[in-house]
Amino acid sequence: MTQYLIRRLLIGIPTLFLVSVLIFAAMRVIPGDELSVLFGQDEGAAKISDELREQLLADLGLDKPIWVQYGMWMGEVATGRMGSSFWRDESVGEVIARRGPISAQVAVLAVLFSYIIGLPVGILCAVKQDTWMDYVGRVMTINFLAIPNFWLGTLVLVGMIIYFDWMPPLEWEPFWVTPWTSLKQSLVPALIMGSAQAATVARMSRSSLLEVMREDYIRTSRAKGLSERITIYRHALRNAIIPVITISSVSLGFLLGGSVVIERVFQIPGLGLSMIEAVQDRDFVVVQNLVLLYAFIFVGINFLVDVLYAMIDPRIRYS
Repeated sequence: MTQYLIRRLLIGIPTLFLVSVLIFAAMRVIPGDELSVLFGQDEGAAKISDELREQLLADLGLDKPIWVQYGMWMGEVATGRMGSSFWRDESVGEVIARRGPISAQVAVLAVLFSYIIGLPVGILCAVKQDTWMDYVGRVMTINFLAIPNFWLGTLVLVGMIIYFDWMPPLEWEPFWVTPWTSLKQSLVPALIMGSAQAATVARMSRSSLLEVMREDYIRTSRAKGLSERITIYRHALRNAIIPVITISSVSLGFLLGGSVVIERVFQIPGLGLSMIEAVQDRDFVVVQNLVLLYAFIFVGINFLVDVLYAMIDPRIRYS
Protein backbone atom coordinates (compact mmCIF):
# COMPACT_ATOMS: atom_id res chain seq x y z
CA MET A 1 0.00 0.00 0.00
CA THR A 2 2.89 2.36 0.74
CA GLN A 3 4.24 1.94 -2.78
CA TYR A 4 0.80 2.65 -4.21
CA LEU A 5 0.43 5.86 -2.21
CA ILE A 6 3.89 7.00 -3.28
CA ARG A 7 2.95 6.38 -6.92
CA ARG A 8 -0.26 8.36 -6.44
CA LEU A 9 1.72 11.27 -5.01
CA LEU A 10 4.15 11.14 -7.93
CA ILE A 11 1.24 11.18 -10.40
CA GLY A 12 0.02 14.41 -8.83
CA ILE A 13 3.30 16.20 -9.57
CA PRO A 14 2.95 16.31 -13.40
CA THR A 15 -0.71 17.24 -12.99
CA LEU A 16 0.19 20.29 -10.92
CA PHE A 17 3.02 21.15 -13.31
CA LEU A 18 0.70 21.04 -16.32
CA VAL A 19 -1.89 23.21 -14.57
CA SER A 20 0.77 25.74 -13.59
CA VAL A 21 2.08 25.95 -17.16
CA LEU A 22 -1.41 26.35 -18.64
CA ILE A 23 -2.55 29.08 -16.26
CA PHE A 24 0.81 30.88 -16.51
CA ALA A 25 0.58 30.89 -20.30
CA ALA A 26 -3.09 31.91 -20.28
CA MET A 27 -2.36 34.94 -18.12
CA ARG A 28 0.30 36.07 -20.63
CA VAL A 29 -1.74 35.68 -23.83
CA ILE A 30 -4.87 37.58 -22.76
CA PRO A 31 -5.22 40.95 -24.50
CA GLY A 32 -3.77 43.98 -22.81
CA ASP A 33 -0.46 45.11 -21.41
CA GLU A 34 0.54 44.31 -17.83
CA LEU A 35 1.10 47.98 -17.09
CA SER A 36 -2.52 48.72 -17.95
CA VAL A 37 -3.38 46.88 -14.76
CA LEU A 38 -1.53 49.52 -12.77
CA PHE A 39 -2.41 52.58 -14.86
CA GLY A 40 -5.99 51.86 -15.85
CA GLN A 41 -6.50 51.48 -19.59
CA ASP A 42 -4.08 50.76 -22.38
CA GLU A 43 -4.24 54.43 -23.35
CA GLY A 44 -2.96 55.43 -19.92
CA ALA A 45 -0.13 52.91 -20.09
CA ALA A 46 0.72 54.10 -23.60
CA LYS A 47 1.48 57.60 -22.24
CA ILE A 48 4.35 56.23 -20.14
CA SER A 49 7.79 57.04 -21.46
CA ASP A 50 9.92 54.21 -22.78
CA GLU A 51 12.45 54.64 -19.96
CA LEU A 52 9.75 54.48 -17.28
CA ARG A 53 8.11 51.51 -18.99
CA GLU A 54 11.39 49.57 -19.03
CA GLN A 55 12.03 50.46 -15.39
CA LEU A 56 8.55 49.31 -14.33
CA LEU A 57 8.84 46.07 -16.28
CA ALA A 58 12.22 45.41 -14.68
CA ASP A 59 10.83 46.09 -11.19
CA LEU A 60 7.99 43.65 -11.85
CA GLY A 61 10.31 41.06 -13.40
CA LEU A 62 8.39 41.20 -16.68
CA ASP A 63 11.42 42.11 -18.80
CA LYS A 64 12.90 38.63 -18.44
CA PRO A 65 12.24 35.67 -20.78
CA ILE A 66 9.00 33.81 -20.19
CA TRP A 67 10.70 30.69 -18.82
CA VAL A 68 12.67 32.81 -16.36
CA GLN A 69 9.43 34.44 -15.18
CA TYR A 70 7.93 30.98 -14.70
CA GLY A 71 10.95 29.90 -12.66
CA MET A 72 10.68 33.01 -10.51
CA TRP A 73 7.00 32.27 -9.90
CA MET A 74 7.74 28.68 -8.89
CA GLY A 75 10.39 29.97 -6.51
CA GLU A 76 7.84 32.28 -4.89
CA VAL A 77 5.37 29.39 -4.66
CA ALA A 78 8.01 27.28 -2.93
CA THR A 79 8.63 30.02 -0.35
CA GLY A 80 4.90 30.47 0.28
CA ARG A 81 4.73 34.13 -0.75
CA MET A 82 3.42 33.43 -4.29
CA GLY A 83 4.13 36.97 -5.44
CA SER A 84 2.42 40.22 -4.55
CA SER A 85 -0.94 41.58 -5.60
CA PHE A 86 -0.97 44.63 -7.86
CA TRP A 87 -3.65 46.37 -5.82
CA ARG A 88 -3.11 45.18 -2.24
CA ASP A 89 -0.08 45.76 -0.08
CA GLU A 90 0.29 42.06 0.75
CA SER A 91 1.52 38.88 -0.85
CA VAL A 92 -0.80 36.26 -2.31
CA GLY A 93 0.34 33.90 0.43
CA GLU A 94 -0.94 36.36 3.03
CA VAL A 95 -4.26 36.64 1.17
CA ILE A 96 -4.63 32.85 1.20
CA ALA A 97 -3.69 32.64 4.88
CA ARG A 98 -6.26 35.30 5.76
CA ARG A 99 -9.14 34.26 3.52
CA GLY A 100 -8.48 30.55 3.06
CA PRO A 101 -9.85 29.47 6.46
CA ILE A 102 -13.13 31.26 5.71
CA SER A 103 -13.62 29.36 2.44
CA ALA A 104 -12.52 26.13 4.13
CA GLN A 105 -15.08 26.63 6.89
CA VAL A 106 -17.96 27.05 4.42
CA ALA A 107 -16.75 24.13 2.25
CA VAL A 108 -16.38 21.74 5.21
CA LEU A 109 -19.87 22.62 6.44
CA ALA A 110 -21.22 22.08 2.91
CA VAL A 111 -19.65 18.61 2.77
CA LEU A 112 -21.07 17.75 6.20
CA PHE A 113 -24.53 18.91 5.13
CA SER A 114 -24.28 16.86 1.94
CA TYR A 115 -23.69 13.64 3.88
CA ILE A 116 -26.04 14.45 6.76
CA ILE A 117 -28.87 15.07 4.29
CA GLY A 118 -27.95 12.96 1.27
CA LEU A 119 -26.93 9.68 2.89
CA PRO A 120 -30.13 9.13 4.95
CA VAL A 121 -32.27 10.09 1.95
CA GLY A 122 -30.41 7.62 -0.28
CA ILE A 123 -30.70 4.81 2.29
CA LEU A 124 -34.41 5.51 2.80
CA CYS A 125 -35.08 5.51 -0.96
CA ALA A 126 -33.23 2.20 -1.35
CA VAL A 127 -34.94 0.49 1.58
CA LYS A 128 -38.37 1.84 0.52
CA GLN A 129 -37.84 1.23 -3.18
CA ASP A 130 -40.80 2.10 -5.45
CA THR A 131 -42.85 3.53 -2.59
CA TRP A 132 -44.06 7.11 -2.23
CA MET A 133 -41.01 7.89 -0.07
CA ASP A 134 -38.73 6.72 -2.88
CA TYR A 135 -40.56 8.81 -5.48
CA VAL A 136 -40.52 11.95 -3.32
CA GLY A 137 -36.81 11.53 -2.57
CA ARG A 138 -35.92 11.01 -6.23
CA VAL A 139 -37.93 14.05 -7.34
CA MET A 140 -36.25 16.23 -4.71
CA THR A 141 -32.77 15.08 -5.65
CA ILE A 142 -33.39 15.73 -9.35
CA ASN A 143 -34.65 19.23 -8.54
CA PHE A 144 -31.61 20.12 -6.43
CA LEU A 145 -29.30 18.76 -9.12
CA ALA A 146 -31.00 20.91 -11.74
CA ILE A 147 -31.14 24.17 -9.75
CA PRO A 148 -27.95 26.27 -10.10
CA ASN A 149 -26.35 27.36 -6.85
CA PHE A 150 -26.23 31.02 -7.85
CA TRP A 151 -29.98 31.08 -8.58
CA LEU A 152 -30.85 29.25 -5.38
CA GLY A 153 -28.55 31.48 -3.34
CA THR A 154 -30.05 34.64 -4.84
CA LEU A 155 -33.59 33.35 -4.28
CA VAL A 156 -32.90 32.47 -0.64
CA LEU A 157 -31.15 35.79 0.00
CA VAL A 158 -33.98 37.85 -1.52
CA GLY A 159 -36.60 35.79 0.31
CA MET A 160 -34.86 36.23 3.68
CA ILE A 161 -34.56 39.98 3.13
CA ILE A 162 -38.23 40.37 2.17
CA TYR A 163 -39.87 38.02 4.66
CA PHE A 164 -37.43 37.93 7.58
CA ASP A 165 -35.70 41.31 7.24
CA TRP A 166 -32.33 39.55 7.28
CA MET A 167 -29.29 40.25 5.17
CA PRO A 168 -25.67 39.06 5.27
CA PRO A 169 -23.55 40.86 7.89
CA LEU A 170 -21.19 43.50 6.60
CA GLU A 171 -18.32 42.18 8.74
CA TRP A 172 -17.37 38.51 8.88
CA GLU A 173 -16.54 37.07 12.28
CA PRO A 174 -13.66 34.53 12.22
CA PHE A 175 -14.39 31.13 13.73
CA TRP A 176 -11.43 31.28 16.10
CA VAL A 177 -12.66 34.63 17.51
CA THR A 178 -16.43 34.08 17.87
CA PRO A 179 -17.23 30.47 16.88
CA TRP A 180 -21.00 30.58 17.29
CA THR A 181 -21.45 33.86 15.41
CA SER A 182 -19.20 32.63 12.61
CA LEU A 183 -21.15 29.37 12.31
CA LYS A 184 -24.44 31.25 12.09
CA GLN A 185 -23.01 33.39 9.30
CA SER A 186 -21.86 30.37 7.30
CA LEU A 187 -24.80 27.98 7.80
CA VAL A 188 -27.03 29.31 5.02
CA PRO A 189 -24.27 29.60 2.35
CA ALA A 190 -22.96 26.14 3.28
CA LEU A 191 -26.45 24.63 3.08
CA ILE A 192 -26.97 26.09 -0.39
CA MET A 193 -23.55 24.91 -1.57
CA GLY A 194 -24.16 21.44 -0.17
CA SER A 195 -27.64 21.02 -1.67
CA ALA A 196 -26.46 19.77 -5.07
CA GLN A 197 -23.78 17.66 -3.38
CA ALA A 198 -26.44 16.15 -1.09
CA ALA A 199 -28.55 15.25 -4.12
CA THR A 200 -25.56 13.54 -5.72
CA VAL A 201 -24.83 11.59 -2.53
CA ALA A 202 -28.48 10.55 -2.23
CA ARG A 203 -28.79 9.28 -5.81
CA MET A 204 -25.45 7.49 -5.76
CA SER A 205 -26.03 5.87 -2.35
CA ARG A 206 -29.49 4.68 -3.45
CA SER A 207 -28.19 3.09 -6.66
CA SER A 208 -25.16 1.54 -4.98
CA LEU A 209 -27.14 0.23 -2.02
CA LEU A 210 -29.78 -1.35 -4.26
CA GLU A 211 -27.05 -3.16 -6.17
CA VAL A 212 -25.37 -4.44 -3.00
CA MET A 213 -28.67 -5.56 -1.46
CA ARG A 214 -29.11 -8.03 -4.33
CA GLU A 215 -25.84 -9.80 -3.56
CA ASP A 216 -25.74 -13.36 -2.19
CA TYR A 217 -24.12 -12.46 1.12
CA ILE A 218 -27.00 -10.08 1.91
CA ARG A 219 -29.51 -12.89 1.39
CA THR A 220 -27.31 -15.11 3.56
CA SER A 221 -27.29 -12.47 6.29
CA ARG A 222 -31.08 -12.33 6.25
CA ALA A 223 -31.34 -16.12 6.18
CA LYS A 224 -29.23 -16.30 9.37
CA GLY A 225 -31.86 -14.25 11.14
CA LEU A 226 -29.99 -10.93 11.39
CA SER A 227 -32.22 -7.89 11.68
CA GLU A 228 -32.76 -5.66 8.68
CA ARG A 229 -31.02 -2.77 10.43
CA ILE A 230 -27.85 -4.78 11.04
CA THR A 231 -27.94 -6.19 7.51
CA ILE A 232 -28.21 -2.74 5.96
CA TYR A 233 -25.83 -0.72 8.13
CA ARG A 234 -23.17 -3.32 8.98
CA HIS A 235 -22.96 -5.31 5.74
CA ALA A 236 -24.60 -3.53 2.81
CA LEU A 237 -23.80 0.10 3.52
CA ARG A 238 -20.09 -0.47 4.14
CA ASN A 239 -19.66 -1.86 0.63
CA ALA A 240 -22.10 0.57 -0.99
CA ILE A 241 -20.37 3.64 0.41
CA ILE A 242 -17.23 3.27 -1.75
CA PRO A 243 -18.81 4.54 -5.01
CA VAL A 244 -20.42 7.34 -3.00
CA ILE A 245 -17.00 8.49 -1.80
CA THR A 246 -15.69 8.35 -5.36
CA ILE A 247 -18.43 10.51 -6.83
CA SER A 248 -18.29 12.84 -3.84
CA SER A 249 -14.60 13.52 -4.39
CA VAL A 250 -15.38 14.59 -7.95
CA SER A 251 -18.32 16.70 -6.78
CA LEU A 252 -16.08 18.55 -4.34
CA GLY A 253 -14.69 20.34 -7.36
CA PHE A 254 -18.11 21.82 -7.96
CA LEU A 255 -18.03 23.13 -4.39
CA LEU A 256 -14.86 25.05 -5.25
CA GLY A 257 -16.50 26.49 -8.34
CA GLY A 258 -19.72 27.17 -6.51
CA SER A 259 -17.92 28.94 -3.70
CA VAL A 260 -16.91 31.69 -6.12
CA VAL A 261 -20.57 32.52 -6.81
CA ILE A 262 -21.93 31.90 -3.30
CA GLU A 263 -19.25 34.04 -1.70
CA ARG A 264 -20.15 36.82 -4.10
CA VAL A 265 -23.87 36.54 -3.34
CA PHE A 266 -23.44 36.47 0.44
CA GLN A 267 -20.37 38.73 0.49
CA ILE A 268 -18.21 36.15 2.22
CA PRO A 269 -14.59 37.38 2.23
CA GLY A 270 -13.11 34.06 1.13
CA LEU A 271 -10.93 32.89 -1.73
CA GLY A 272 -13.89 32.76 -4.14
CA LEU A 273 -14.54 36.47 -3.68
CA SER A 274 -10.81 37.11 -4.02
CA MET A 275 -10.87 35.29 -7.34
CA ILE A 276 -13.72 37.46 -8.66
CA GLU A 277 -12.02 40.65 -7.51
CA ALA A 278 -8.72 39.58 -9.06
CA VAL A 279 -10.37 38.80 -12.41
CA GLN A 280 -12.20 42.13 -12.41
CA ASP A 281 -8.98 44.00 -11.55
CA ARG A 282 -6.93 41.89 -13.98
CA ASP A 283 -4.61 41.00 -11.11
CA PHE A 284 -3.11 38.01 -12.90
CA VAL A 285 -0.66 37.25 -10.08
CA VAL A 286 -3.55 36.49 -7.71
CA VAL A 287 -5.53 34.60 -10.37
CA GLN A 288 -2.75 32.22 -11.37
CA ASN A 289 -1.87 31.43 -7.76
CA LEU A 290 -5.48 30.76 -6.74
CA VAL A 291 -5.98 28.47 -9.74
CA LEU A 292 -2.83 26.57 -8.77
CA LEU A 293 -4.11 26.34 -5.19
CA TYR A 294 -7.42 24.88 -6.39
CA ALA A 295 -5.53 22.33 -8.48
CA PHE A 296 -3.48 21.37 -5.44
CA ILE A 297 -6.70 20.88 -3.46
CA PHE A 298 -8.08 18.63 -6.21
CA VAL A 299 -4.97 16.46 -6.17
CA GLY A 300 -5.02 16.29 -2.38
CA ILE A 301 -8.69 15.28 -2.29
CA ASN A 302 -8.13 12.47 -4.78
CA PHE A 303 -5.19 11.22 -2.74
CA LEU A 304 -7.27 11.20 0.46
CA VAL A 305 -10.02 9.26 -1.34
CA ASP A 306 -7.51 6.57 -2.31
CA VAL A 307 -6.49 6.30 1.35
CA LEU A 308 -10.12 6.06 2.46
CA TYR A 309 -10.73 3.11 0.12
CA ALA A 310 -8.40 0.85 2.06
CA MET A 311 -9.73 2.08 5.42
CA ILE A 312 -13.37 1.36 4.54
CA ASP A 313 -13.01 -1.86 2.54
CA PRO A 314 -10.35 -4.26 3.90
CA ARG A 315 -10.57 -6.31 0.71
CA ILE A 316 -8.77 -3.57 -1.20
CA ARG A 317 -5.05 -4.28 -1.40
CA TYR A 318 -2.38 -2.53 -3.44
CA SER A 319 0.73 -4.13 -4.81
